Amino acid sequence: LSNWPIFFTGNFGREPLFIYLLAVMQALFGPSNLTLRLLPALIGALFTPALAWLGWELGPSLGIRNRERFSLWSGLAILAMLWGQIFSRYVIRAGLFTLIEILLWASLWRAWRSNALRWWALSGLLAGLSFYTYLPARLLPLVLVPMLVLALWRYRQQFRGRITGMLLGLGIGIIVAAPLAVYFVRNPLSFSTRTEQVLVQGQGIASLLWKNTLATLGMAFIEGDANIRNNIPARPVLDWLMLSLFFIGLVNLIGHLLRPAALFLLSWLVVMLLPTILSDYAPAFHRAIGAMPVFALLIALGLEKMTSWVGNRWPSVRQWVVALAWVMLFLSIFITWRAFTAWSASPGLFYARDVGFQQLADILSEEMDGQRVYVSPRGSEHPTVRSLLLANGASPEHHGFDGRICVRVPTDIAANFVFLTQEDSRGPELVSSYLPGSAIDPLIQDVDGKEWAIILHKPARRTVRFPEMDGQPVALSD
Repeated sequence: LSNWPIFFTGNFGREPLFIYLLAVMQALFGPSNLTLRLLPALIGALFTPALAWLGWELGPSLGIRNRERFSLWSGLAILAMLWGQIFSRYVIRAGLFTLIEILLWASLWRAWRSNALRWWALSGLLAGLSFYTYLPARLLPLVLVPMLVLALWRYRQQFRGRITGMLLGLGIGIIVAAPLAVYFVRNPLSFSTRTEQVLVQGQGIASLLWKNTLATLGMAFIEGDANIRNNIPARPVLDWLMLSLFFIGLVNLIGHLLRPAALFLLSWLVVMLLPTILSDYAPAFHRAIGAMPVFALLIALGLEKMTSWVGNRWPSVRQWVVALAWVMLFLSIFITWRAFTAWSASPGLFYARDVGFQQLADILSEEMDGQRVYVSPRGSEHPTVRSLLLANGASPEHHGFDGRICVRVPTDIAANFVFLTQEDSRGPELVSSYLPGSAIDPLIQDVDGKEWAIILHKPARRTVRFPEMDGQPVALSD
């Protein structure tokens, strides 16, 4: 079992499901960049049918007359958000959590409607699996608290008729989540470390939480995530076309709060925004990703309510309004694709996406395979470098050291010294002092032409001089 951990403690703690799925993909198709990106791309592609299913299940409770159209709009609306497009190409576990979350709620609504044990069982399975995806999954039970209150208040008879199915789903969910829960009981630091690192705390916490709340509420239309990894810095979630539809949907939910689906969507939205409200750097799109499906559903709801309102008042233009709604949606998808193209060309992604380390791995595997290579101040242990060397089947004798504090100089063989100059400015001068007459050449530049890495070549028979061994004549007095 030590070779198959239930929780990965590296990188502040990581749930295992996404990591194991990546391992399966690499076992099937071999280690490569394409293989790594295939999984999030597949997950992102599944957002559309999953949301279409959820829209189909929610439609009747939202008062939707044209269920098929609302289902299609729900699935396509995710394509009108840059948020979803970026995370469909981002090899992190957040997208898997979102997909399982959508499928969980869709199966749970189907279970409530049909009261079939197979759907209760599926919802329990998905609920248990969600805890193996991403930390915000721990908040999912809170989404159901208002629903439980509403069911006991207004739908008590239906609730009683579904107790067997609910207990079945709950039991399966507990069984599936139990191994991870046992691990956390035995290793409480693994459960709390990452939360404590990002949680807003300290003096002035009330004002910080208020600031985070305003920033999170404004991410839809004022200012979004500033991190180039997650967004075009500060770009809002919604473009000008989808913004009005989103607010139409939101107002409709608030106006029909006692409808189960309306209360559910509002509860889901609020709970899944908590991870970014309660942590630093709000609004952080990766922490709020659990709310992304709600944005898509509200856009679809806005489209449906707009077309229904106009069509009921002016039946003669109903078809034209529906056509306009489709044009708005596809135009927004086009705007989003243009935004994605601009984002993918952003110079900041050179650093955010480890482009320099990718180029370094290519150089090591293509030009220095079988040679002795030293990289400072980091590189030999960097996961991007290691995975790409594995994918390329290369085996340079690759070592790391920190040239800011020490040197590694082989005295009898040829070697190459690579310095990441923006992190290690002292190493090149230090190693040069040990290798008189050595030349330093540029190796990698960033997109702005700024030096990112340089290389120093040491021939096999080059004299190595140790300045520390030179005599230091000193005139002594009495």
